[in-house]
Amino acid sequence: MGDIGKVQAGITAFAPYPAPTYRFVISSEADKLRVLLEDRNSKKQWCTKDLEKSDFLTTMNTIPNVAIADYVPVFQGALDHLMGAASDLDDSDNDSSGSDEDDEKSDEEDGDENSDGEVGEKKHKEDADDDTSDDQITSQVDPKRIRRQLNALEGGALQLELTVKLRVLDSAWATKYIFRLEPVALDQLDILESKLRDVQDELGEIKRMLKENEKD
Repeated sequence: MGDIGKVQAGITAFAPYPAPTYRFVISSEADKLRVLLEDRNSKKQWCTKDLEKSDFLTTMNTIPNVAIADYVPVFQGALDHLMGAASDLDDSDNDSSGSDEDDEKSDEEDGDENSDGEVGEKKHKEDADDDTSDDQITSQVDPKRIRRQLNALEGGALQLELTVKLRVLDSAWATKYIFRLEPVALDQLDILESKLRDVQDELGEIKRMLKENEKD
């Protein structure tokens, strides 16, 4: 019987600001796993193929008696680790059972460029807001402590390495999962959808801040 699909999404980084931040989506369906990364600035995307267990599991990193969907929150925890407060994406099922970090994550809306003389001041202000947001959510990211690495490969591909601390009964050990992500060809509709997600993330962060102010 196939496992029940899961989707987890959020924001991650592999170094402190001004290094880029990425939107990630980890999904499982029909006993297959997929990992997608999107550069929040350039909107470039990279994605794995539909992975079977044999594509990313070995005798050293297999968790006994779990379905492929159970790895989704585990990998989310590695990508979330040490990230600051930001809003989760709408397509997440909010199941974080395998993660030590359940921080909400935020995203700033990209500034749209205009061709008139006002673009300079407006774009500068929007860039400053984006910089502040990225600085805040990556302020705790320490390359020596985070559980992830991202390396460039030939042909524009990326290699994602996630280190996870596994615990089974009285035993605990750190193990690594490696994924190859290929660049995704995007059209204008894909880019517009990505910017719409940015706006939705920003609205979610505003709602969160309003709720916090109400509590005060």
